[in-house]
Amino acid sequence: MPDKSPLEKELAWFEENRKRLYAEHPNRWVCVYGDKLLGIFDSFSEAFEKGFEKAGTDQILVKQILLKDPEFTAPAYTFGIM
Repeated sequence: MPDKSPLEKELAWFEENRKRLYAEHPNRWVCVYGDKLLGIFDSFSEAFEKGFEKAGTDQILVKQILLKDPEFTAPAYTFGIM
């Protein structure tokens, strides 16, 4: 099996820690680089800026700390399919 992509590693780390993060920092923003937490922030922009400072142009994950990700739905007519 091939190695996980950076995004898969970051998402896996987030999922493993989601409940604890939410209990300690609900609705804040997290920045993850590989399997390392770069920090917890009050806004997306703060998290992104800190991630860029620490990781440069490498891929990072910036995600809001929610118990469950919001669902996205779009009727077919929204995309002109119907």
